[in-house]
Amino acid sequence: MLLISALASPAVCQATRIADRLDPQGAYDAAGVTYFAGNDAATGVEVYRTNGTTAGTQLLIDLVPGSGSSSPRDFTLLRATVFFVATTPATGTELYATNGAASSTWLVKDINPGAASSNPKALAVAHGFLYFQAETATNGIELWRTDGTTAGTELLVDLVPGTGSSEPSDLTRHGNFLFFTAWTPTSGRELYVTDGTFTRMVADLSSGSSSSSPTQLLSVGKQLFFVADDGSSGVELWKTDLFGGFPKLVKDIGTGAVSGAPHALVALGNRVLFAATTNDGQEPWVSDGTETGTTMLKDIAAGSGSSNPGPFARVGSSVVFAADDGTSGSELWVSDGTPSGTKMVKELESGSSGSAIADLISVGGRMAYFTANTTTNGREVWRTDGTATGTVLVGEVRTGTDSSNAGGLVFSYGRVLFAATDSSDPTRQLWALEAGATTHEVGLGAKNVGLLPHLTCDDPVLGTNATITLTTDYGALSGFLFIGFPSRNGHLDLNWASTIYVELTLPVAMFPLNTGPLGTWSVVGSIPNDNSLIGERLMLQAGYGPTGNPPLYADLTNGLLLTFDAN
Repeated sequence: MLLISALASPAVCQATRIADRLDPQGAYDAAGVTYFAGNDAATGVEVYRTNGTTAGTQLLIDLVPGSGSSSPRDFTLLRATVFFVATTPATGTELYATNGAASSTWLVKDINPGAASSNPKALAVAHGFLYFQAETATNGIELWRTDGTTAGTELLVDLVPGTGSSEPSDLTRHGNFLFFTAWTPTSGRELYVTDGTFTRMVADLSSGSSSSSPTQLLSVGKQLFFVADDGSSGVELWKTDLFGGFPKLVKDIGTGAVSGAPHALVALGNRVLFAATTNDGQEPWVSDGTETGTTMLKDIAAGSGSSNPGPFARVGSSVVFAADDGTSGSELWVSDGTPSGTKMVKELESGSSGSAIADLISVGGRMAYFTANTTTNGREVWRTDGTATGTVLVGEVRTGTDSSNAGGLVFSYGRVLFAATDSSDPTRQLWALEAGATTHEVGLGAKNVGLLPHLTCDDPVLGTNATITLTTDYGALSGFLFIGFPSRNGHLDLNWASTIYVELTLPVAMFPLNTGPLGTWSVVGSIPNDNSLIGERLMLQAGYGPTGNPPLYADLTNGLLLTFDAN
């Protein structure tokens, strides 16, 4: 049933240098285009964009003309617009936005007027707005939001009235609400929630002026997990529901006031994996949100030693992570969320020194990419499917024992981009790897209340079947799956929270769907075993209604960028 486009791409596993001497930093995928801070002697540190090719890599704008630097950071996509923070002599450090060209790049608002800085931080997207913390002389550091216009950029709430600061942080979208932490003199730092019109404290977990200091907020289905200290249980795992109901302690892992100190949380289906500390040391744990369903996966470093698991990245129905069993050093492990399914994948560096795995990211539905340091190859880019045979070196920029110091991996438009240094230049360059058959979620779905509609698809490997699945809260609604081409000149912004990711000026195939009584729909597509399809790309998106979501009064899903390959 799949419509095939006519866009060609190179084969997998060949690292290509696409830009010289830029020392790329803070790379961010914005629905198929990567934005990053690049450093050039003539223009300083400024905003660059790339589609993963040499021809498609360019300076976006020189905000501080000449060799001065605007030092852009915190790139964040809202619908079809990329927001970022930059510094100029005239306005200080403020919020900027771009639609992908110098002519369509603008200062959103000089929040702290003149050369003074509002220093926006903690950018996050929820229900059609960009939220962030910013500072003014009048209100201190508080929660702001913007729709991208000067008039639509406003202080949302002054939790500490006057010049005092609540310093909102950990901004996290959960369903269609924004959760964050903030400090007040009466309650300390606690968890808050807002729908953009009404803002409230979720709970004063550590009563009075003391702080429970919630951190590591993670949305997993209808549960929001976070780590906090209520003053009696220590630092432990907590959860709240989709609407910010009173939080529940998931489990007192450390027992009593001793802290389990969960960290490095990652979602695996409707469960969360994380690292926590007990008498067995710091080891990997899993939780389904219940006390009985929260257990240690494996005592990797047997006894009281710590394996120090993390970072984590999803690979299919499992998670891969770095851990140290006390014998092999820090190496690659995999877990399917069960003790028997938690095991070492491969010892990349023999002996106890370990391969120092870093930069671990999920790529498509079946792979993770990372950097590792071995005496044979130095620090280079590797790929894994969670098996020993499927864990291979794929991006050796500097052959032999010399290290390219690869890092800063980002997945965008079917490619893995990274910074590395070859033998010709000590300054890190921008490199790209074709990632094979992948599915890449693009943007967010749009819905008034509840969980956002979610579209998924198996990686489109030639000669296999791929299942496309739509999940939503609404049952028995009709709509269409749209299969077409990726947008050529940016996505179509319908305002509020709706964005169309399929290119409407080119042919689009439409397949009817119905969400059924449980709010799910799926279809199986056959991928032809035809090598001429290698590198072809399609964009998928679904919509259904009627609902109360303006302007179409229909809900739209995220986009899915499919890249076809034989492996």
